Amino acid sequence: MKFKIKIPRLQDILLIYYFSLPFFRMYVFSKFSGGYKIALLILILLIAVTMMKNVNFLSKYKDIILYFSVIVILFGVQFLIHPYTRVWIKRSFGVYTALLIGCGIFAYPVIRLQDDILKMVKGLKISALLVGAMYAIMSIERIRRGYWTYTSFGVVTHTVSNMSWSYGVLFVVCVCAYMLIIEKKKYMAFPVAAGLVGILLYGSRGTIISFAIGVVLTLFFLDNKKRDYRKIILIISAAIVVMFIFSDTGTKLISDVVTKLGWENSRFIKTFLKTTQGDSSIADESSGRDRIWKLVIQLIKDKPLGYGVMGHREYIYNIHIKWGYSHNIFLDILAESGVIIGSIVILLGFVGIARYLLKVENKTEKFIFIMFITVSCELLLSGYIWIHYGIWSILAIYMNHFVFKWNDDNKIKKQIQSIIKGAKK
Repeated sequence: MKFKIKIPRLQDILLIYYFSLPFFRMYVFSKFSGGYKIALLILILLIAVTMMKNVNFLSKYKDIILYFSVIVILFGVQFLIHPYTRVWIKRSFGVYTALLIGCGIFAYPVIRLQDDILKMVKGLKISALLVGAMYAIMSIERIRRGYWTYTSFGVVTHTVSNMSWSYGVLFVVCVCAYMLIIEKKKYMAFPVAAGLVGILLYGSRGTIISFAIGVVLTLFFLDNKKRDYRKIILIISAAIVVMFIFSDTGTKLISDVVTKLGWENSRFIKTFLKTTQGDSSIADESSGRDRIWKLVIQLIKDKPLGYGVMGHREYIYNIHIKWGYSHNIFLDILAESGVIIGSIVILLGFVGIARYLLKVENKTEKFIFIMFITVSCELLLSGYIWIHYGIWSILAIYMNHFVFKWNDDNKIKKQIQSIIKGAKK
């Protein structure tokens, strides 16, 4: 009996490494000085080697080269013309954070270099296993200690919630949901449920809203031919209720109602309100989001041509919001790119997503696309486009399908027809 050991392809290793970076950072690279820089260097080398293994990589992957060229020019010009923005090179959630911890912009080349959707899914499943194990261990630590520890503006604080944990878990939940829905593995309902319970207990309400949006998109677009509109309407209605409950307006309404009814001393109600409304002792938690949005809207009005990349962040930082971004992807795009260009970018984004959801028939490919939309919905309430991987992943999947044809059925048919013609001759 012979055993064959399959050597993983470079693009498979690249994918697993990229989406498992939180795991490797915590258990490998954090153990020695300069570990995060080494992690980034390995990622860049993997991308470069994977590209260069193709003899014609300059022509085949010119979009990747153009992609990084545009980013370098945007940031270079901004830091050159507007010196005040240079503080965001080293400040928390600035350029260093985007490169060493976020690595969001690298999602485009990582997924763009994938040529097989099924092999890509295998890589995502391996990554979800590693990252899921890490977050499970973190949750055990949370149960043991009873709180998460943060350093905000140099002050150590404790809270019951952890937004980073919940958004990381959302990726794992989505991959498990793929195995449950597409692969029909019913036992995957347990990790999906466990992840959602964890998010409800000490996660971010934005995660629940993101998941609800993902559910709606899955029900409505996964199968364009078979739709039970009664079920869809019912579940969409339920999702809207969930999104309202976990919104600022919803939690405030619930808080007012339970206070009037005298239920505010309930342990469950206290936990729910503290989780959804954030810890009031932290100035840059969710309680400050309304202040950020008002400020950024005013900034856009004051300078409709835009502030350039990270140009608006100093204004947000000055109202004692450490992160310095808008906590909303649309406001960030409009503030940085200006009203005209920003509006065009947003419109093209919606058109591209709609085109993909309506035209693509492959369920696996469509579900993965919806999965990345789901995790990207974090950017509606938190996160920053230059740090988060979701939007760049969506762009790469779109390019692979419509431009570079990684699953081109017509191409396969032509190949079969040419083989048949050759056999007849």
